[in-house]
This record gives sequence, structure tokens and C-alpha cells, in this order.
Amino acid sequence: MTTSYYAARANLYRLQQLHPQWSHQQLADSLGRSREWVKKWRKRFREEVTADLPLEQVLQGHARARLHPPPTTPTPVVERILSIRDAPPQGLRRVPGPEAIAYSLGQEAEQEPEPLPVPSCRTIYRILKAHQRIAQRQPRVRQPLERPAPLSSWQLDFKDVSTVPADPFGKQQHVVETLTVLDGGTSILLAAQVREDFTAETALESVAQTLQTHGRPQQLTLDRDARWVGSPHGSDFPSALLRFCACLGIQVHVCDPHHPHQNDLAAYCPPCVRLGCLLIFVSIFLRSVFIGWFKDRDPMIVGPIHGKQTCPSPVHEG
Repeated sequence: MTTSYYAARANLYRLQQLHPQWSHQQLADSLGRSREWVKKWRKRFREEVTADLPLEQVLQGHARARLHPPPTTPTPVVERILSIRDAPPQGLRRVPGPEAIAYSLGQEAEQEPEPLPVPSCRTIYRILKAHQRIAQRQPRVRQPLERPAPLSSWQLDFKDVSTVPADPFGKQQHVVETLTVLDGGTSILLAAQVREDFTAETALESVAQTLQTHGRPQQLTLDRDARWVGSPHGSDFPSALLRFCACLGIQVHVCDPHHPHQNDLAAYCPPCVRLGCLLIFVSIFLRSVFIGWFKDRDPMIVGPIHGKQTCPSPVHEG
């Protein structure tokens, strides 16, 4: 970028030497620059090249570094800022921030014959931080978690199926939910059950069905959903799921409040898994509808959804 700037300035100097009668606009059109840019650099060539400065130095341009240091805040102003911070004015029942301190300094400046300058809120913040009035936040040190053994620690969580719209005459939220069960050691999706009526009872049935299919883990990680841990008012009495896991010898780890990372695999289940669960739910629903439709029209079709059974032929009494 600097090389292109240098070349454009050199071309301007050469063109004005070849065509001294050209106007600013003609030079700007030939170089593809603005008229103000041509005007600025022609003035700089006229002032600096005639002052016996080397042309190479003129083409380099001026340094953009600050020529004068920024103005410092007077010591009385700094002392007054710290005093307002340590002893807030009457009526202010909190520790004043930069805006409140600037407002107080402005009120005092109106009453004094020789007022002190009122710095900006950004300057006041730097002064408070430099004098340890604002604690510096320490960097968070993260410790990597060790992965448990495969199929020994499960994570459970409910996820809303966002593609299902709300019922205008029924449920407005959590219309269809997916109970995802993932293994913490391998990140394998063990189960994904989709239902419309997830309660404490149905959630316990789903967990029991998953245990029958995949065996008993050593630990379950849950969030603080009321269907898992029960009501906060009944904290002295464990919920049905907690008592169920205690009977099976399964250790239950309930996440701390506002710490979803403790249940990260199930809490941040990828959308593709939720879409697959929705497709399974839709396929089961459509299959039940069509089986029921055929059952109403064919009395020989009875039995569950997963298969057809034929009724025995009727026996006529003699």
C-alpha cells in the first residue's frame, strides 16, 4: 500500500513537470485521484521541494506520529476525582462511576470563580483504574476436564423442536421436546426420544427405558429442570428420578445454577440430531395415522403399530 502511494505521488510530480498548464481537475482525472488530493500534494511540492528538501523525502510523506504529548490532567482534578470516588456526595447511595463523577465536577465548576477543567468520562475511568479504585479483572484460568470412561457417564437434557409451531388453542411453549441422552466419554448419542407431554413421570419412564436398552451408567449429569430435581420448595425431599437413581446406585450430578457448560454435550446438542429426532417423531405419527385409517376400513387388521395380525375366522355355532 505504501509503494502505491509513493508511485502515485511520483506520477503527479512528473505530470506537473510535463504539463505545467494543466489544472487540478485534469491531473486528478489522469491519475484517478480526487481534486483535493492533487491540490494538497501540489502545494506540498511547491513548498518543500523549493526549500531544498530531497524529492525522495517529500514523496515519503509526513510521519503520522503525534508531535506533542497529550495534555495531562491537573493534580487537583485527580485528587478531587479520587475524593468523590471515596466519599460520594450526599444523596448518592452508591459508589459513583465516571459519569456521576463528571456530573459532580460540573456542578462544582458552576459554583467556583476559577473552575477546574472537567475531564471526559474516559479520562476519569483511566484515573480510577490507575489509582486502584477499579479492580482489574483477573484472567480466567480454565482447567481441562478429564473424559470419563466410555458409557460410564451420561448427560441428559430437554431440547425444544423449534420447527413445530405453537398451538393457538393449546401449548405456546415446549410444544414438542426431545430428550437427548449422550455419553460423556465418547459423545455418542444413546437415545433421543420425542414427545409432546414430557413431565416428571414421562421423563422418568424415558430414562428407565434408556437404562433397559443401554445398561446402567455410573453417573448422570442433569440441569436444574423441575422435571428432574422437583420444585425448589421441596428441596428436602428428593424427586422421583433422584430416588430412582439412588436405588440403582447411580450417582447424579446436578449442574450448578447458570453453569450450562457442566452439561455441555447435551445442552449444545447439534441441530442435525434434533432434526433427526423430529423426523422420527413425524414418521411414527404418520404411521399411527395410516394404520388407524386402515384399521377403520379393514376389520381384519388389529394389533400394534409395528405389525399386522389377522383375526381368526369366526366360529359358527351349530
